[in-house]
Amino acid sequence: MAPNKSSVDALKKLAVTLNQETEDLNKLIENLESELDSCKIGVSIWLDVVLDKRTSIEIVERHGRDPDEEQVREGWDLGYCKVGDKWRIAVKKTRSGSRDDTTDQFGNDESVWADVGNPLPLVQAPRVVRVQAASLLD
Repeated sequence: MAPNKSSVDALKKLAVTLNQETEDLNKLIENLESELDSCKIGVSIWLDVVLDKRTSIEIVERHGRDPDEEQVREGWDLGYCKVGDKWRIAVKKTRSGSRDDTTDQFGNDESVWADVGNPLPLVQAPRVVRVQAASLLD
């Protein structure tokens, strides 16, 4: 079944708006980076928050044991650091895995998160990460 023309036209209009809003957000991020750069702070910092957190179940093979299910959480850390030769508002992919529930008696996540890969400028992150980060940049 092919989509009707009015649905495709509506989608095109929404895409134009979404792309323009994303460009405006990127400009705001770049302007904030310029302001921070003019301060010449030169100190890395990472927030204790995970953006675009997702959970999945993976089967893990352990040497000499039966396969086991492991709950895996993935997301993005938000911070400020040197990326290449420039200080940037940045994100880095992060991951946590466990076979057991890692919440404390108050429901707080006590899992250990590990970096996956190198930081990249926030303006190059997936759109959902940039949108979530925007509320933290006020």
